Amino acid sequence: MDEISGLVQQFTGGQADPQQVGQAADQHLNSVPPSEVQQQLQTAADNAENNGNGELASTIRNMLDQHGGGQGIVGEAVTLIKSNPQVLQHFEPEFVRGILSKI
Repeated sequence: MDEISGLVQQFTGGQADPQQVGQAADQHLNSVPPSEVQQQLQTAADNAENNGNGELASTIRNMLDQHGGGQGIVGEAVTLIKSNPQVLQHFEPEFVRGILSKI
């Protein structure tokens, strides 16, 4: 997990191009089933809430309520990650690794 935290810090510290992060997220999220994206978003919402970031948790849950497990959730998740790369710290490490490996 420390490895993931370090990599996420690079992206949240402005060292990564948001366009690159968005493209990597788009590639990875479109290569997994929407149901997995939905599950990862639920995990991220739970982790964000447990880490005191209720606003982010609420944003993610609203996305889930609006889009469920359909393909629309993938696009919303990509947009969220591109505009807010620090959200990656709330996903499961293997999922994050899949995104970061595309950069």
